[in-house]
Amino acid sequence: MELTGSDLDVVVALFFGCAAVITIFLAVASRWPGIFLALLVSLAEQHLGLVASYRLSGFEATVSDFLFGSLFVAGFVRLIHAVSFSSAQRLWLLFSALAMLAFALGASRYGVHAAGLYFRPIFYLLAGGFYALSFEWSEEDFFRGMRLWALAAGLLVGVALLRWFMPNEGFWNPSGEAVFGALLYQRERVLPAASSLLLSQVAIVGIFGWARGRAAGAERLLTVCCLAMVIFLFHRSVWVSTIVALAGVTLYARRDIGRLGGIAALLVVTLAAISLLAAGLGHDLIASPVASAVEEAVSDNSTIDWRIQGWRYLLQRALASGPVNVLFGSGYGSGYERLINNQVVIVSPHNAYLEMFLNAGVAGAATWILYHWRTFWNLLASVRQVAGDDVEAALALIVSLLIYNIPYSPGYEQGIMLGMLGGVALAARQRSTQPVLTLAPG
Repeated sequence: MELTGSDLDVVVALFFGCAAVITIFLAVASRWPGIFLALLVSLAEQHLGLVASYRLSGFEATVSDFLFGSLFVAGFVRLIHAVSFSSAQRLWLLFSALAMLAFALGASRYGVHAAGLYFRPIFYLLAGGFYALSFEWSEEDFFRGMRLWALAAGLLVGVALLRWFMPNEGFWNPSGEAVFGALLYQRERVLPAASSLLLSQVAIVGIFGWARGRAAGAERLLTVCCLAMVIFLFHRSVWVSTIVALAGVTLYARRDIGRLGGIAALLVVTLAAISLLAAGLGHDLIASPVASAVEEAVSDNSTIDWRIQGWRYLLQRALASGPVNVLFGSGYGSGYERLINNQVVIVSPHNAYLEMFLNAGVAGAATWILYHWRTFWNLLASVRQVAGDDVEAALALIVSLLIYNIPYSPGYEQGIMLGMLGGVALAARQRSTQPVLTLAPG
């Protein structure tokens, strides 16, 4: 007996339906299965380009659609049993409602297919944050979540090394060309900026743990590897976000400056040794690529200038579309078509804040910024009063995200991260405002 196309659609729909029910059940019971699956799928699809999809009733359904949809339902089930909502939860709920309004607006104007195509990444982001915010986040929970991030970082380090040293083998060949690893290193970034950000986040948390003496040998090794990868991947925006986050939080908190200086010196010595070893083998791993990266950033045809031209064009178009569109956005599906250097560009505007404004208007962008600012302010107000290591690390992470959102849009897994940081900020604020009990002299 052979299955027809419609029969196969029913079988696939039943399979994904059963998988979604199981995922919802597990995700409601515990945060770790849901976060692990979200991180795993995000790594496969967004970081490594391994997309599993099936055309169902005219729509291209992916594993991410079912997974993040399940997490959204699980977060909703958990939140409806909450006695009250925190400020972070209320802001994220408002942001979710405005994003869904923009999707509905886009679907009515441009069609469900076009609106869904542009709304997908934002839905994954808001579903992850919605789910993570349905839990409370203690210091132990935060570091346990970062251990999952560390596992993902270890995988990305391995993939980057494979793409450099075995560029013509397997799925890790990003160009499909037969090239030498040294040429690939000089010509291409073997991992996207989202991967470099994830590596940076693991390195930031590892550095603060190292400075406090809580990091084991394996964690210190992974921290050095992640920092080295952030440098060698040559995503300049991640360089800036990492340096500003680490330096700013360390100087403000006024703790462990000496130890962090020692860690920085160790990293410099390690990179110098690697560079000298490579130079002895005839390769220039640092000097020329760094000079090229800096020169490209200030040249007449730099990516910075390219982005600013696109931002100006899109912003002017949005402001001329009328007050309703300015307030609530044009809706998902309107696209990002713009004219740069007499060429039509249709890719993302490379700015999360502008992207939110274009699709969800001032209301959506303001809520998005307000959530980040509220999280940042709660952590900043608590960092000198609360002894927990999670507060300093979380503050550095939200600073790095605030900067990263200027030239890029966050990846799928960053919704989970934003939910974690919102929960840590709330817990830190509560700890910092609790009265300190002292015993009267006897």
